[in-house]
Amino acid sequence: MPHAAWCSAVLARVLSPGEVQAMEAARFISFPHRTVITLIAHGRTAPETAEALQLKPSTIRSYLATAARMLESSRRMPALVHAAYSHPSFPAPPRSEECAPKLSPGERIVLLHHVRGRPCPGSGTLLSKLNARTPAHAIHLAWQLGLLSERSPSVRPPPDSPPCLPPCPG
Repeated sequence: MPHAAWCSAVLARVLSPGEVQAMEAARFISFPHRTVITLIAHGRTAPETAEALQLKPSTIRSYLATAARMLESSRRMPALVHAAYSHPSFPAPPRSEECAPKLSPGERIVLLHHVRGRPCPGSGTLLSKLNARTPAHAIHLAWQLGLLSERSPSVRPPPDSPPCLPPCPG
């Protein structure tokens, strides 16, 4: 497991000092697990995350699987990032001052599919509109822009809603 100081140094490349402190202080799941989720949320792939932390890709996959179990989440990275940010003990990204882009109904459906951990072929336009590198990065940016939160019923369905989703656009 990477040393906490190493994780902090890697996070300092993508987070503000205050955000790094919040990640260090959080007590839900281990600091290396939080670090992996955060790097994935910031648009890094699992291999890029492994390289940044000087770990094997299999270790990153193991960290993500453990975090998904602890968060009772899908192992798909966008859903895992959303579950982490929804957890009260995991630091959510700070709200951006930028205005959120207006999402079309199809783009909102794609975002909902990602939140639920379901692949959706219409991701390209959503990623482009949010300037996201990956679907997990799109979730991170949607949280920053206020398009997602633990209280956003227009995107996140209530817990008692049926498991079916509208079909992916296109």
